Formats: sequence, C-alpha cells, structure tokens
Amino acid sequence: MVYAIGKCGKKEPLDQGLKKLRFSLYAEKLPDPPVGVDWRCPEDVLALFLNNILSCCTITATGHAIQTWTGAVNRPARPTDEEVRTAYSAISGYDPVTGANDDGAYMLDALKFWRKVGIGTHKIGAFTTIDDDLVLRLKQGIYHFEAVYAGLALPRSIEGQEVWDVVDGPDGAPNSLGGHAVVAVAYNEIGPIVASWGRFVQTTWAFWAKHCDEAYVAISEDMLDTVGMTPHGFDMSALRRDLRLVTK
Repeated sequence: MVYAIGKCGKKEPLDQGLKKLRFSLYAEKLPDPPVGVDWRCPEDVLALFLNNILSCCTITATGHAIQTWTGAVNRPARPTDEEVRTAYSAISGYDPVTGANDDGAYMLDALKFWRKVGIGTHKIGAFTTIDDDLVLRLKQGIYHFEAVYAGLALPRSIEGQEVWDVVDGPDGAPNSLGGHAVVAVAYNEIGPIVASWGRFVQTTWAFWAKHCDEAYVAISEDMLDTVGMTPHGFDMSALRRDLRLVTK
C-alpha cells in the first residue's frame, strides 16, 4: 500500500544562540530501556492537525505528543485545528486569511512557544535536546517520557515505502523531499514508530542515523510536578534548577 504524503515544513536546525539542556546530563542514571515499548493511541483517532494542507508539521507533532500523553493516563485530549493554526501562525508568520507565509517553522520556535504559551491549553514545562548516542537516547526518551519530538530530513524515497528505510541514489538523499517534524511514540527491534500525516509509520534505526537532524525530549508539566527523582531515576529537581538558569 502507498500512503498519502502530507506537507513538510520543518526548517533546517538553527542554533539561535540558545543554551540547550542536554538530555544526556539527566538521563545517564536511567536504567537500560527494554527491547521495545509502545505508547500509540488508536490510529483511528490520530489527527492530521492540518498538516495535509499546511506546512505546520512542527505544531502537528506537538498535537500527536499531547494525544499520546493524555491517552496514556486515560484522559484522551487533543488540540483543535484552530489551536494548531493559531500556534503555527504565531511562530511562523503564516497569515490564515491570505495564506501567505506558509513556509514552515523551526522546531526550537515551536518548543519555546509550547513551553511559554502552550498549544491550546496544553503546555510543557521543559525540553531537553538529544545530543549523543542517538539509539540509546531515543529508547530512553520514548520509554520514560512516552514521546520524542524529532526532525527528519526526509528523502523522496519514502513516497513508496511502508517502512521508512535507507535507500541509495538521488531519491534517498536527505532533504530531497523536505524537512519534517514527527513524534516517535514507540520502538522495536526494527526502529522507532512515528506519528506522521494521520498514521503511524515504522522506521528503521539506519533511517534515523542518516536522516534525523534534531531530536528533543519534551517534559510535560505533570512530569515536572514530580519532586526529586522519578521512579526511574530521572533527576527532575536538577532539570528544574537548570531550566530557571537557562530561561532567566
């Protein structure tokens, strides 16, 4: 089966002079993640969040993370399309009246907006960047925090793939299709499973090694309410302290 492809819209990573909180600094004491884990909500409720008509994948992926987190605690919720449009407009300059400036957005801008303003009524308390040992950190992020917000430099070859994998030649080149923001909500021995364009897609670890150009672990405000260490050993108090220093 060949699935429909929506719109890309993730701009290439931009440092923006930010002091980044590195996930590895807080995750180094976490226990080894299992071989696989799956936080997927039912696919029939997975929303497109306008990413079939707008280049808003950076916001659409936040909506998929929200669906994952709220579904995991049996309180399913999701932003509305209007809330997604409002957030996309705020961070990108997109004009919903004229359609001008539908040029995508930076993931870091989406993360900052998500933390400071929120996507609808949903906010995160902090986010950390995955900066080393991609496979281990992806597994840790998905297992312990149920989602990894990631950017992929998509090759055109995915247009015919049920499993996104590495392909040689021009169609397999990074960004030959465009930059795309996704949320990884499961993984197995093959690789991460991501929410994208209204469905879940199996990817391979080799695909991530070649095409992932940024990845973040976003921590929901409910997680930040935990005092001290989480049951798995993630140091929330240190993260809160460092977040105060970085955001002054």
